[in-house]
Amino acid sequence: MIMKKSMKFAYIAVILSVTMILSSGSIPLMAEENSAGTNAGTEGRISSKEEVIYCLLDHGGRIKETYVVNILNVTDPGVVYDHGSYSLVKNLTDTGELINENGKVKINAAGGRFYYQGNLSNASLPWIIDISYYLDNAKIEPKDLAGASGHVKIEIGTRKNSAVDSGFFENYLLQVTAQLNTGKFRNIVADGATFANAGENKVATFTVLPGTEEKLYIEADVTGFEMDGLEFSAIPFSMQVQMPDLSEFSDDFSQLADAIAQLNTGMAALEKGLTEIASGASALVEGSTGFKDGLAALTSKSNELIQASTLIMNTLNDLNAMMSIPEAQAANPQLAYALAGLAENYKSFHAGLEGYTFGVNQLAGSYPELHSGIEGLAAGVNHVSIGAKELGAGTNTLYENTKDLPQKVEKIGDELLSEYDKSDYRPVSFVSPENKNVSSVQFVMRTEKIEKKNTTPVQAAEPEAKTIWTRLLDLFR
Repeated sequence: MIMKKSMKFAYIAVILSVTMILSSGSIPLMAEENSAGTNAGTEGRISSKEEVIYCLLDHGGRIKETYVVNILNVTDPGVVYDHGSYSLVKNLTDTGELINENGKVKINAAGGRFYYQGNLSNASLPWIIDISYYLDNAKIEPKDLAGASGHVKIEIGTRKNSAVDSGFFENYLLQVTAQLNTGKFRNIVADGATFANAGENKVATFTVLPGTEEKLYIEADVTGFEMDGLEFSAIPFSMQVQMPDLSEFSDDFSQLADAIAQLNTGMAALEKGLTEIASGASALVEGSTGFKDGLAALTSKSNELIQASTLIMNTLNDLNAMMSIPEAQAANPQLAYALAGLAENYKSFHAGLEGYTFGVNQLAGSYPELHSGIEGLAAGVNHVSIGAKELGAGTNTLYENTKDLPQKVEKIGDELLSEYDKSDYRPVSFVSPENKNVSSVQFVMRTEKIEKKNTTPVQAAEPEAKTIWTRLLDLFR
């Protein structure tokens, strides 16, 4: 009888053992533990390490809890070591024990990727995050904002924490994400953010470039304020930025520089020609002035010349009349004939002289206008010459500044892109400088959710119906 009872209990114990193993899903872990155990005492090797830092923030951005998920790439199974000032460590891969002493974690790891969690106390992040809340332009505590309605503004500030390795701040891209329920948030404004739809939520994402401090704002009209936690993700901005092929672009600039060079050469020639024209115009003015003065003098003497010519003509006429007397003609017929011809010819000369002096008078009367025009022309040419000199100087400056334009464009492009080209950055461990071969370090930070507390009394849950296994367990309680 006793034998049968013992067999019964043994059978039940086996069933319970199998049931507990299946329910806990620990069969693979046990296998891993066994495989790790076979390497006890053997020195292992870690080829690389990854760190993901998780941080829970309060509503104002202050740190409440921080832990690190460490991922070790174990190439040689056995005992390996990792470093970090952890208050607590937890094996996330198998059931093997982790020994955490004096900032050093001892692990008996199988080959492959090994995960473990390390909790940090009094941790500091590379960024100081400040979050403030406003309701209808009045600052408000987050706990008082829950369930409120009105115009809400959220101010998010990110700045450098000088107490932490600056490499993270200088080389990491920070993304700030807010999920806003469109059933509660309307007229959402978030300057600088990109928006995406996720179900009934409007997702606003800000990007803070490496090495920069920002003030970000979200505003909306809200009914019954509730909001999931703000999420801050930081990853290395290590993408290599490459300039596009600028050869064709550079050729165009070269052609432009050549054209400007030709323009500069042409302007130099134009400037020289206009200078010569200006000199000639000045000489023309001087000559015109002398000619005008000569005309004026000639005009003033023309009347005297006409009078003298008239007197001569009258005298010749008188002599001719005297010689027309028969006695005079008989005395000197040749002289009489000569005087008659001279008197007749002088009439023609006198008429021509009168016409000439009339023309001179007319020229003298109209020439001042011509002279003024010549002076105006000279003045205009001089202004043009001065403008040409200034234009020539401008084109020369333009040429000097553009002759190496393609090289300058390429240099400026390289300088602009190099500011954000972090391809030479190599990650370092966040938790300890003794950790080597760190391939990746990421940060995930999240604030607490703001929600209105449920004041409805919680009803006591009905007792769960017992299964056959719980009844079997009760036999041993």
